[in-house]
Amino acid sequence: MCELCNSIKDEHRLIKETKYSFCIICKCPLRFWHLMVMPKRHVMQTNMNDLSLEESHDLMCLLNDIQKIVEDLSNESAIILKNNGKHMTQAHLHFHIFPSKWNLRQLVANYENLPERIDISYEKYIEMRDKIKQRIYEN
Repeated sequence: MCELCNSIKDEHRLIKETKYSFCIICKCPLRFWHLMVMPKRHVMQTNMNDLSLEESHDLMCLLNDIQKIVEDLSNESAIILKNNGKHMTQAHLHFHIFPSKWNLRQLVANYENLPERIDISYEKYIEMRDKIKQRIYEN
């Protein structure tokens, strides 16, 4: 079993357990109220399609419940993130949830040294849309 599969046994970190999912306090939290929500079954981080409909629904409901609690306790809005590819530190599918004074756009723009918003042309919207749709329909 992976570290995250085993983390359900960490009673000092376990927040809530449902039929298919659970929530724990992050092992090395970024800040107070930094939690992780994940499926009980080991599902690879990059393969959310491996979740059954029941697992997916259960996971999203737990995320929603935990989001409300984090926001209530912190008096801030919660951000929910999932790492992929080279950003993965654990193979087990999981979502981080934590309060933030910043919204996601502000966090990424500040970290990546980008403007919060850029204007793109109508043609660029069409180009982006078409490339994404092409990939969707290739699969």
